Amino acid sequence: MRIFKGKSCLLILVCIIGVPLLIGPISRFQVSNGTRSGIIVKLSHRGIVWKTWEGQLMLGSGQSGETWDFSVDSDSADFDKLIGELQSCQTAAVPVSLDYSQRLFVLPWNAETDYLVSDMKRGPTSQP
Repeated sequence: MRIFKGKSCLLILVCIIGVPLLIGPISRFQVSNGTRSGIIVKLSHRGIVWKTWEGQLMLGSGQSGETWDFSVDSDSADFDKLIGELQSCQTAAVPVSLDYSQRLFVLPWNAETDYLVSDMKRGPTSQP
């Protein structure tokens, strides 16, 4: 009986240590990456426990009404600069191209969606 208790404690310890070590690499696995273009219609810093930047892009010229939900990758280079650019483009309704990667699994403190935006480019502004 005593041997069984020792093995069960070891199994619990391995699970407590092993599961977090496995989740890290799995959350970094990319399913796809690409670029989407449109106008940012929503950008918010949201969450109850973990705050993440979430947005919505009106695809194309905006006539289709199709939107795409995305999260901003907090691990991207110049994260604060990227947030500032996204906010200014949203305010001015400037077309943008967003570079993103789709992850197989996203941890809740990283994002709400599987699509993580890491960079953006401003599109041409329309002149009346």
